[in-house]
Amino acid sequence: YAVEPLRDGRSFSSRRVTALQDGRAIFTMSSSFHELEPGFDHSDPEPLDVPPPQECPSFIETIEERYGDAAIWHEWDALDVRYVGDSTPGGGMPDDPTRRARMRVWVKTTAALPDEISIHQAILAYLSDLTLLSVATLPHGVAFMSNQLQIASIDHVMW
Repeated sequence: YAVEPLRDGRSFSSRRVTALQDGRAIFTMSSSFHELEPGFDHSDPEPLDVPPPQECPSFIETIEERYGDAAIWHEWDALDVRYVGDSTPGGGMPDDPTRRARMRVWVKTTAALPDEISIHQAILAYLSDLTLLSVATLPHGVAFMSNQLQIASIDHVMW
């Protein structure tokens, strides 16, 4: 990896990271960082129309039912992901024509995490991509594992 510092301020910094393979760039990432400091903290209330995780099938059960058994599904074995529903017809979520691509899942790690914020942030970044592709294909009536598609998440943002 080649890491290029772009900015170093008192509170914010940014880096460009280029992954190299055989001397050629195969991936580029721009990242911004902010010094941890006190500030506003809030969250939305838990939705009332969502069943508790123990009443929901595991994500692997749901995906195997839809697409068949595959070793790739076990890439997520370190996570307990529970599928609540999605916005496909019969997917269990109320129809909302203004938001056609929606999915709800419960997620927790299967083991306790160390009390290090950087580990929690890394897990959250990983989770942010977990259902991104499957949700993006919902309004188009094509399964994200369809052989009609070559699909990848190449650009999404967390803040």
